[in-house]
Amino acid sequence: MKKDIENSDLSIFNSVIDYAIMITDGDRNIISWNRGAEKSFGYDVFGNSMVSQSDGKIIVGGNSYLNFILTRLDKGGNIDSTFGQNGSTITDMGDREHGNTISLQQDGKIILAGKNETFIHNDWYPNFAMARYNTDAVMPLHFTYFNASPTRNGGITLNWQTAQENNNAYFAVERSGDSRFRGNDVSGGDEIKRINSKGNSSQAQTYSYTDNTPLQGTNFYRLKQVDTDGKFSYSQIVSATVQNGLSVILYPNPVKDVLNIKGLDAMMSYELLIMNAKGNSVASTKINNVSSYKWNLRSLSKGVYYLSVTSSNAKTSVKFVKE
Repeated sequence: MKKDIENSDLSIFNSVIDYAIMITDGDRNIISWNRGAEKSFGYDVFGNSMVSQSDGKIIVGGNSYLNFILTRLDKGGNIDSTFGQNGSTITDMGDREHGNTISLQQDGKIILAGKNETFIHNDWYPNFAMARYNTDAVMPLHFTYFNASPTRNGGITLNWQTAQENNNAYFAVERSGDSRFRGNDVSGGDEIKRINSKGNSSQAQTYSYTDNTPLQGTNFYRLKQVDTDGKFSYSQIVSATVQNGLSVILYPNPVKDVLNIKGLDAMMSYELLIMNAKGNSVASTKINNVSSYKWNLRSLSKGVYYLSVTSSNAKTSVKFVKE
């Protein structure tokens, strides 16, 4: 009858290239000898700490020459392929890391602490380093930065970076004119664009999106990060202001049939573009030498829209509702 590792003694053996886990019973009989960390993690692998979960599985923490490493053994002493990616996970936190101590929180999340060494002036300088993982060894997505800035042509560019990604599906870019976000469970929600994830990575990844038809005045943005299993989280809210000297008036608003546009310069030419709440163009026209314009929108579906008005030297966007 095969024994398992509950109530057994555990030992870590390190060599110059990998580590092995030996599990023995109370009589010091070997239950399991698991070796092969080099194959899983790369080279110069060291297992420095381990902890037993309530279900009898064992998590081993340590480092390769460059990164934090985690692996998990099942009750039979074998690599648990349901943990991380095929039983292990690697975290790059800079130049080179040493994972020294592992612990479990009450909620099952895993903490690996140690040091990160930075090479400066021909020497290595250590700093404290710590990573927290979900119960499946996946680190929650973390935004390194997220900012918004106006462009020269009247748009607003968003830039953001993630420290690492695992099972991330996409980012939903949400916009509001008053910093209050309603979500997309109502007609004409906040989402204006979806940006697909670049895929699983332990490295930093950068993204950029330009809102070419921002609202006049201050625009507020946030990112909704959505996992492949549908779970999501939100970024911080950032803002940028567009003041480009073009101000138009729309009426009636809400509109049923004809939308009146006033405040145009009769000496200028304009491009008018109507976009839905998702940022897709649904109607457009060009006009010139008029101070007002009547646009028949009878065929437009009910919902929230944005009218973008662009001239040779200015641009603005105004929100309206079609009934």
